[in-house]
Amino acid sequence: GCLLATLGLLLIVALNAAKDELEQLDPENDFALLAEPCIIEQVEVIKDDDSSCSSKGGCSYWCDITSTALFRSQDVQYASAEHSQRHDETCEEVDSYLFKDISAGDEVSCWQPVVYPLSSRYPCGNQECIKIIDPTQEVEKLQEDNDSAINFSIGMLAVGVLFCCCVCPNVW
Repeated sequence: GCLLATLGLLLIVALNAAKDELEQLDPENDFALLAEPCIIEQVEVIKDDDSSCSSKGGCSYWCDITSTALFRSQDVQYASAEHSQRHDETCEEVDSYLFKDISAGDEVSCWQPVVYPLSSRYPCGNQECIKIIDPTQEVEKLQEDNDSAINFSIGMLAVGVLFCCCVCPNVW
């Protein structure tokens, strides 16, 4: 219990530092929309179903989806950053995921950095960090994921403190 509280506290500290870094990102000024669209050459989507069942008979199902794309901008081929998403349903039931609606030959918007050096917090799939996902949306997703992790850590801290105080009061 006390170990759980300590771990929760350490995670909160680390994740708050990451939150501060993410809030400093300014994708609207760090990237510019390219005048010419990028051309999708290949999309790879890997779906992985998984489940967990309890001894009481209830089961949970989820689908991990990893998406990447190869695209061309001005006769140079680039790879997108790898994007992973977890859905709380089977892969067969998932109807929305990154790159679902694009395929080879499609023209898409793309962005390039205009600030150097670029923060390492931006997910880049290529050395130049040319992107086919709007950097503003990527940063919003990173911030949402970080906020969820902070909330989970707060829960760990609370459960750990309650366990220490109520279940094992001799520790205090």
